[in-house]
Amino acid sequence: MVEHDRVRSGHGVHRDPPDRWLPPGSCHMNEVYLALLIQFAVFAVVALGLDFIVGYTKIFSVNQGLMLALGAFSYSFCVKTLGTTSLITAWAIGIAAACLVSLLIGVISLRVRGDYFVVISFGVQIIGMQAIFNSSSISGGASGAFGLPLPSIFGWTPSSLSQMAILAVIITVALYLATALLVRSPWGRLLRAVGDEESAVEAAGFNVRRMKLVAFVLGGTFAAIAGPLFVGSIGVAQVGDYSLGLSVSLLAMVVMGGAGRLAGGLVGALIFVGVPYVLTYTHLPLTTAAFLQQAIFGALLLLVVLTMPSGLTGGIALGWKNMARRRASHVGTDTTASDDSGRLPTGAQR
Repeated sequence: MVEHDRVRSGHGVHRDPPDRWLPPGSCHMNEVYLALLIQFAVFAVVALGLDFIVGYTKIFSVNQGLMLALGAFSYSFCVKTLGTTSLITAWAIGIAAACLVSLLIGVISLRVRGDYFVVISFGVQIIGMQAIFNSSSISGGASGAFGLPLPSIFGWTPSSLSQMAILAVIITVALYLATALLVRSPWGRLLRAVGDEESAVEAAGFNVRRMKLVAFVLGGTFAAIAGPLFVGSIGVAQVGDYSLGLSVSLLAMVVMGGAGRLAGGLVGALIFVGVPYVLTYTHLPLTTAAFLQQAIFGALLLLVVLTMPSGLTGGIALGWKNMARRRASHVGTDTTASDDSGRLPTGAQR
C-alpha cells in the first residue's frame, strides 16, 4: 500500500509519518476527513479506469501507478516549467503521455498473455518510473517537486482544502456517471464479452484488438486525470510515491471491491483509505500498525479470492439475491399450506 504522509493545510505542507495524508494534531479534525475524502476520490477514479482493463477485458495490468505518475508529474511540469496551475493544461499533457504508454502496453498485450504479460507490465512500470526520475526537469530528481499550489480550472482556484475536496468529488462523480453510461452501452457489453468469450466476439466479426487498446487508453486516461488532483492536494510530487507497491495496491482495490462492477473500485478504495485511518486510533507503534495494516489487506484479499470471486460487491449482491429467494420460497410455502388447510379431504367432499 502506498504510504502518503503529507497533506496541505493552511500553513503549507506538513509531514506526519504515522498518519499518512493526515494533518498534525494541531489541525482540526475536519481537515483530516477532507484529506481522506480527496484520497478516496483519487483512488476511486484510478480504480474506475483500471476496471476497464481488469474487470472487462480480464487482463491483469500492474502499471497503473505509472499512469497516475504521468498525470501527477504533468502538473508538476506545468507549475515549475510552464508557470501555470491549469488542470486543463496538465490533463492535456498527462492524458497524451498516458495514452501513448497505454497504447504501447496494449500492443504488447495483443502478443503476450497471462503471467507473461503481468511480468512485462511490471517491467514497464519500473522503466517508466526510472525515466521520470532521470528527467529532473519534470520530477525534481531525488528530492521531488515541492510547494505545488492548488490547481485551477477554468480560471477558478480552490482557496481551501474543503473546496479542493468538493472539486475532487465532482470530478469523481462525473467520471463514475460517464463510466456507468459507457459500460451499459452496446460497446460496454461487447467489451465485457471480450473478457468472457474473446474467440466468440472475434468470430462475430468485431475488432477485438481495437477494443482492448481502447480499454487500456481509458484506464490510462482516468489515472492521468487523477494525478493532478493527487499532487495538487498534498503539494508534493515525488517518484517514490508511485512505486510498484502502489500499482499492486490499485490492482488489489479492484479485485477486492469487485472487478467488472461499477461499485467495486469505490468499495476497494474505501477499504484502502479507511483501514489505515482506523488503525490510527489503536495508538500502536508505527511498525506494528504498518504490519497490521498489510495483514488486514492480505487477509481480506485472500478471503475475497477464495470465497467471493466476484469481489465484495459481487458477494454482497449474491447474498442479497439468495436471501430474497429464500423469503420468496417461504412465502410461497406458507401460501400453499394456507390454501391446503382450507380444503376438505377428497372423501369428505359432496
